[in-house]
Parts: sequence; C-alpha cells; structure tokens
Amino acid sequence: MKQSLFPVIAVLSLILSVFSATMLVPTAYAWATGESTLIPFLSGFLITLAPGLLPTCLPAHSGVK
Repeated sequence: MKQSLFPVIAVLSLILSVFSATMLVPTAYAWATGESTLIPFLSGFLITLAPGLLPTCLPAHSGVK
C-alpha cells in the first residue's frame, strides 16, 4: 500500500512547486511598485515551496523489504 503513494507524492510535490513559482509574479510586482504586500507574498511562496521540495530531501525508496 505504501509503495503506491510515492508517485502520488511526487506529482503533488511538483504541483506545489509550480504553484509556488506562480507566486513570484505578484511578488515581483509588489517589489517593483513598493507595495506593502511584498512580505506576505514572499511568505506564501516559501510556505508553499517547502512542502513541494520536501520529498526531494527525503531518502529515496529503496524497494528492500
């Protein structure tokens, strides 16, 4: 059962990483215009990116039982 979750986790982490990258556009706009929303956008980017990158930091599944 647990082996079947690895592809799902990989896809979800990729989706989270791509979604976090889309937050960089409003972040750049907030920085360019001097808006006060820069910190919340950066926080949202990092909070979304962290779970997306977490599976890449975990040890790979070895397949040994």
